[in-house]
Amino acid sequence: MFITLQPITQALKTLYTHLLTHTYTRILTLSTASYSAPEDTRSLKWWVAINMYVRVIGGDAYDEVRGMAQATVDLGEQIRWTVFRVPLLSGKMLGESKGEVEACYVGDKKGRDGLWLDRGRLARWILDEVEEGKWVGTCPIVSNA
Repeated sequence: MFITLQPITQALKTLYTHLLTHTYTRILTLSTASYSAPEDTRSLKWWVAINMYVRVIGGDAYDEVRGMAQATVDLGEQIRWTVFRVPLLSGKMLGESKGEVEACYVGDKKGRDGLWLDRGRLARWILDEVEEGKWVGTCPIVSNA
């Protein structure tokens, strides 16, 4: 019998217990498209990316990332949470990452669920999300526009 250990996920569950008892009001958790949101639809590009890349190269990280996202979603209405899922990250500095970001779901009919995201754009999106709270209680995928 093979048992998958998820030490980060388990630690996160412990951390969440402490955050909830100390009146924190918001949690943002980083994940990947390998965690499926209920709003996702079928996408060949994401199926290939997840099954031929993330699962193969990621190894145990695949289960860990999915576990972390699920632990956050399981908080339900106890706290305002967002699981933001990212594709392949690129770029090093904020100034190198000019441009817009798309937040949507896998299989977006307009094709906004891109496979790349600049780190600087992600930083700007996170800061905007903390302030605006557009995606509370959801799991958007964030990518370059």
